[in-house]
Amino acid sequence: MLASSAHASSAEQFSLESLLIPDHKNEGRFRFGDSTRRDLKTTRTLILVSSLTKAARQLENQLTIIASSQTAVEIQSILCAVEDRIETIRHQLSSVTGTGIPEEAKQVAEILDAVELSVEVWRREYPDTSPVKLDNRKHFLDPGQNENTPTLIAYCLALTLRVFERTAQRGASFILKMIKLFGYSFGTLGGRTLNTEQEVAMARIPESIRTLEKRFNLDVECVLYAVCPKCSCTYNASYPNDPSQPVYPTTCREGSTPSKAPCNMPLLSFGKPIKTFEYYPFFDWFSRFIALPGIEEYGDKFCEIVASHQTSPVEKTDSSDGRFILEFRGEDGQLFVADRQNEGRWFFCLNADFFNVEGNRIRGKASSTGPHEPNAVNAEHRHYLKPLVNDLLAGYTRGVRPYATHRTHTNKSTYNRTFRIALASILMDFKATRPFAGLLDVTSHHFCYICDCWHTAHLGRTDYENWRPANDAFLKKGAMLWRDATEVKDRKAIEDLFGTRFSELWRLPYWRPTHQIVIDPMHTFFLILLQRMFRDILGLDNPDDPKRTPKKPKYKFAFYHDFTPPPPLSSLALNSSELQEDAHRPWTNLINYQSQPSDGHQLSSLDWPHLTAEHRNCRKLRLDYLKTEIASDIPEERKWYARIQKHKWNAILYVCDNLVVFPNEKYPAFQTRSRIVHNDVKKGELTNMLLSWVRAGLFNNMILISSVEQRMNGIKEIQSFVWPHFTPTSTPPPVVPWASSQNSNNGHEPSTTYRKFSPEERLDLLTELAASMSYHSASHLGNIHRLLQRPLVKGQEDDLRKALKQSNGDALAHVCTDIGQLPAGKIVKDDMVNQLMTWRMSKPLEQMQSVKLDSSGLLKRIQQVIREAVTPAWVTNPPPDVGLAKAGTLKAEHWRTLFAIHVPLAVLSLWNEGSPLASPDAQRMTSVMETVMYLTCASLIMTKHTLSADRRNLYRHLLRLHVLGLKKDFPGWIFPTHHLAFHIFEGMDLFSGVRHWWLFPFERLIGKLQRIPTNHITGQFEHTMQHSFYKGSNYRQYLLRPNSPPILRYCQQLLDKAYNYDHRPSPPSIPSPSNDDVDDYVDLPAITANIVTSNFAEPNPKDNIPTPSGLKKLLVVEPFQCFSRIPGPEGDYTIPSEGTLGSSYICFQPGGDYFPGQQWQAGQIQYIFRRTYNDPIQVAIRQSLPSSEPHPFANFWPSGFEAQMVSSKFMSALKIVDLKQIAGHTARWTINDDFVVVINLCSS
Repeated sequence: MLASSAHASSAEQFSLESLLIPDHKNEGRFRFGDSTRRDLKTTRTLILVSSLTKAARQLENQLTIIASSQTAVEIQSILCAVEDRIETIRHQLSSVTGTGIPEEAKQVAEILDAVELSVEVWRREYPDTSPVKLDNRKHFLDPGQNENTPTLIAYCLALTLRVFERTAQRGASFILKMIKLFGYSFGTLGGRTLNTEQEVAMARIPESIRTLEKRFNLDVECVLYAVCPKCSCTYNASYPNDPSQPVYPTTCREGSTPSKAPCNMPLLSFGKPIKTFEYYPFFDWFSRFIALPGIEEYGDKFCEIVASHQTSPVEKTDSSDGRFILEFRGEDGQLFVADRQNEGRWFFCLNADFFNVEGNRIRGKASSTGPHEPNAVNAEHRHYLKPLVNDLLAGYTRGVRPYATHRTHTNKSTYNRTFRIALASILMDFKATRPFAGLLDVTSHHFCYICDCWHTAHLGRTDYENWRPANDAFLKKGAMLWRDATEVKDRKAIEDLFGTRFSELWRLPYWRPTHQIVIDPMHTFFLILLQRMFRDILGLDNPDDPKRTPKKPKYKFAFYHDFTPPPPLSSLALNSSELQEDAHRPWTNLINYQSQPSDGHQLSSLDWPHLTAEHRNCRKLRLDYLKTEIASDIPEERKWYARIQKHKWNAILYVCDNLVVFPNEKYPAFQTRSRIVHNDVKKGELTNMLLSWVRAGLFNNMILISSVEQRMNGIKEIQSFVWPHFTPTSTPPPVVPWASSQNSNNGHEPSTTYRKFSPEERLDLLTELAASMSYHSASHLGNIHRLLQRPLVKGQEDDLRKALKQSNGDALAHVCTDIGQLPAGKIVKDDMVNQLMTWRMSKPLEQMQSVKLDSSGLLKRIQQVIREAVTPAWVTNPPPDVGLAKAGTLKAEHWRTLFAIHVPLAVLSLWNEGSPLASPDAQRMTSVMETVMYLTCASLIMTKHTLSADRRNLYRHLLRLHVLGLKKDFPGWIFPTHHLAFHIFEGMDLFSGVRHWWLFPFERLIGKLQRIPTNHITGQFEHTMQHSFYKGSNYRQYLLRPNSPPILRYCQQLLDKAYNYDHRPSPPSIPSPSNDDVDDYVDLPAITANIVTSNFAEPNPKDNIPTPSGLKKLLVVEPFQCFSRIPGPEGDYTIPSEGTLGSSYICFQPGGDYFPGQQWQAGQIQYIFRRTYNDPIQVAIRQSLPSSEPHPFANFWPSGFEAQMVSSKFMSALKIVDLKQIAGHTARWTINDDFVVVINLCSS
């Protein structure tokens, strides 16, 4: 039995329990304590308060004697000493209790408050730059110390129900009451009375779970911010009257921009915040964290490993191998880790997300978090980051100095080590990353912040060798400009050019988003690329449903062309030049460009030399009048695209007069009039005149583009022509000063000559054109690229021409130069548009179609593989009805497994011509098969435990082949995610393998939070979730302490078994739809063969089994030990009769130790044994017979999908191998009675 409370520590010498002890002399005990000892305690307390008062007065004197002649260093020293002493006095004062004493203690507190106010005044002039002190001494108190065993059991029972079974406060308190009732009733059975020890044990059991949680220091103290319901601005409380009475501003003082009026939204309702944000201070968390056993040693060991690297390791196996950690520098410019001296160093990753607290059990828009999230357009997420960034900034620049760590808490010296903290990365899904980091949405033109690629027209780029890193200074400049912009329109212009908004993270001096915002592979690859490949591209989302509407790609393509992309955003200038005329741009001199009147004024430039002077003058007056009248009628101008008859009379008259159709020789009386009115000629007459000049035509913004085959009495051209190049039949052609004479087609091939460039000259001109571009022009350049690749329906060429004419001249010139179509000589915009139209008409016009595939047949084959394939117990198999509604929502690990095992087996068996189960269209589907397999192989390579430079390069190469395959087989199905997935490559270099930083752990945390019972009331359930989670975490930490009472360590073992915390594999159950939006995949640390053979991971003694007769016969002598299972790299290796059959199937190297990439043989474990006490563990394997047929499933072995077809039969003789020869588990699928396909599941 543990020590009773009668042996209380000196700190508890005068507690109530210490007074309620047996008085053996009087054969009883004092009901209210010994009066002598009670008086002695009061006296000692008064002496303590008197000394504290004296010490507080001395602090006052210390501040008053500070002289202006003292140096800043001396003043800083005095202030730090005063602050330390204040903390000590307050800590001593907190232990003062007793009747008659509070008044004296209150006087001390008032003196300390006054001293603190004086310190604050001094600190305004002399800010504190010393390390932040963290008083974490309360975290070293052991709540179970000196408690009786029955009391500890009661504590454990109540807290376990509260933490693990999520019992409500009332329920947990009821349990405590019932335990006490049971104890009293049990102890008094038979008319007995409780002895002293029993009564003390029962008295120590509280009747409220809150009391017990406080005794165990489980709860956390949070800072409550008032949040503006409109703009999400956060406001901290002040405490002018009493520390327990927070005071908040009544209205919001934040403006949408610095020049805008404050929001003025009410923040309070009946004196309490309408909306709250509860922040658990990072330093409070860190002070508890560093007090845990082994934490300080773990951090130091990590730093030692990092510092031992002279350069970043080429082969990435551990999180310490990342280049970012090695090269990161502190505020002093020295290496953060290698030059740390005696200080501690800690890196952290920031995860954030908004999630539905109800899980995915409530569907539809009503349960979406989107409408309730902060407005990303106004960068409102930054308000929630502000308190955290304040702490991170101080932790980096000043450092923190805790009272003690677990290693030093028994020493007399305190505050003797400084730790510095840095935010290494932020890792979130796209929906959360962009607003928290101040970046535009991933669907915008600014889809990438890591490289200089931008504009959605270039999402499908695969030339990653040419991608240059984005400029962090450029992104920061945009964020600061956005923050300081006074108008919303200015912020929009800044967003367009820089792609950024302001984020609090920019206050960190080391913040580099191109390095520290990491692409999460779980969301990017598993939940987007794999899922959309399955559901949308392959059409496997319930393909037999007659109501199903197949999804179509967002963009349509007639062909793909490798255009030179727009210049990087950092090279563009944000200035007023975007609004200037083309003639004033510097690029115009590069190509001999001439300004051309806008479309709305081109007809006024026609000049007819055969007209008389009087006719010409009057005509000019008429046109000027009509032009003014037309310009004043803007709404009508927008209808000029309709038929001629729908135009207004004055517009039609303008065209007729400009073409000299009216008045002409038939109407001589009107030729010499300066004005023509409605009564002179009717609208219908004018329309007939035009129709007699050209039987059919189209007026586009006053530009005539005719496509008729025969004309009457008007012009000589039979085929189509481009305005204004036509030849009248009875008069000389008009004079058009602004148009090039080379524009006319006249039914023949264009006579335009092109400029001839060498590759170097072409590149130089493109560079010069790009250098003078604004964002507006560069954006137009990307738009032109998309326009030219779109399908072109016959008869809609004019729409494309119109769209091109609306583009900037320098963008047109860039494209013409890029494709070798830049006209020679003096050119105008129409010249370049004409050449682009000619080039476009030479390309395919119709939309590229996706390959037609049998989605229904493929889905059935995948479902067949899921049902029939044999896999180890640790594999998370997807539901067998995948693709159907009844399969539910698949998690990320389901998609990963699906494309690692089942989809490739189904695809290869159907579309590989050498497969025994190949479909009739296998040859036609070869390209699709390769496209799918490249995605599978990229996923497999990405998730390897060890990532060499060759593997990282192979990953990127496979992803390129997949994207190129999508362009060929499924055009248009390119997402921003495809581009961002390429940048997982950089994450592998900066932060090592993806298993060290993917979001599976964070998503599991969200799942735990969703499962915490709440009252579902907004503003209250957030508090419940946060505090319940921390209470549970702190209780688990307490149970794991090596110095916890023995009885609790035994309870911990029971809990591990009850709640499966030992992570032992269990037989898989039939998959069922999950009720959570999160992934429960647990990536356990890899247990290699070396670890097992070196006895670091010994088999569990419970797995010892008697020696099978077959093994004894095989070895001739009886082995020392036999086992039913042993730890493996991913899960346990087992014999066939133990657990899941799939855990006994492995692949191995018969001739020696296995190394990744080698050829291997498939087999099944029959026995696991150790010959003698000192011998390593060995296994006896029955090897599969080789296949007599070719291996159609081994085509992608070099790319990472290691599969082979073997016989369904095994060899009769057993092979004895060491664990180092085993590669890992396998998945097996029997394709017919003779053959089995085996996949190596090793992820080393």
